[in-house]
Amino acid sequence: MIKAEKSNSLITVIISVYNVENNISYCIESVLKQTYKSLEILIIDDGSTDNSYNICQKYADKDKRIKVIHQTNQGIATVRNAGIKLAKGDYLFWIDSDDYIKENIIERLYENLVAYDADISICDFIKGSEINYIFPEENNFTVECFSNQHGLELIYKNDHYSFIMAASWAKLIKKELYNGLSYPDGKIFEDIYISHHLINKCKKIVCTNEVMYYYYQWPESILGK
Repeated sequence: MIKAEKSNSLITVIISVYNVENNISYCIESVLKQTYKSLEILIIDDGSTDNSYNICQKYADKDKRIKVIHQTNQGIATVRNAGIKLAKGDYLFWIDSDDYIKENIIERLYENLVAYDADISICDFIKGSEINYIFPEENNFTVECFSNQHGLELIYKNDHYSFIMAASWAKLIKKELYNGLSYPDGKIFEDIYISHHLINKCKKIVCTNEVMYYYYQWPESILGK
């Protein structure tokens, strides 16, 4: 159980959107189903030319926790930096607009972060091209707490673990870690650049192998092949 005095901490969920009209509803719906309710949901539309913005705005009209920001197309780094600046929560949770999450992911990550007094809380993920993946109900999972040095070492492992550590998503991150940092414009895999700095600033990192994030891969994408 979460300690009562910390159970109402505001968590900011940031969704970057660009031309994902066919998938964005799955993403937003999975956020709205979260068992942890004290959420601020920032949806930043990076100049979509399809119906993405209108879909997002319809959700905002129904749920006051949602704020939709529309900007000219500037790229993912600008979107992420805008999200950090606008976020009012003490913790940030990133989700890509074509991904979706298990209904208790934020609650579980927050419980682990509080229990271990950590700065970043991480879970496992699964990838595929299903739009209706059902997360397994598992009880046989482990939780591990480790130092920032070990976290940095894991980034360089050429396996599933390194992907988890380097990505921005599937994590609950103390916002204060971003002080003095920003995502670099014009760089591919901007997550990897910033993750090194975030992890280096941590005192403790907690990680569970419970699968709670679905990483959607377009079948025709490079990573999907």
